[in-house]
Amino acid sequence: MEFHFLAMFLPGFFSGYLIKQYSAFAVSAMGALLFAASAIVFALGDALWNYYAGMTLLGVAWNFSYSGATVMLTGCYSVSGENQNNANGISRLLSQVTLRMI
Repeated sequence: MEFHFLAMFLPGFFSGYLIKQYSAFAVSAMGALLFAASAIVFALGDALWNYYAGMTLLGVAWNFSYSGATVMLTGCYSVSGENQNNANGISRLLSQVTLRMI
């Protein structure tokens, strides 16, 4: 599990650079591809390496997808800041409510 947690938060140190360099959409798309790659790794078998590799890929995928989506969301609103804060708050509320329903 520690690999998963490290993979979730460690890329945060450079995901902003990747978003600036390539685009938020490209980083989110890379996250989606990594989600698919983690599913494939999990489907390959039930060995310990499948677990570690799949969980690590899943963590990096989550970071890229979440970071890219947050930047895309705040880019949809004016520069005033108030709308951006409201959009982020609503986004987090909806994601937490959805998560609790699962």
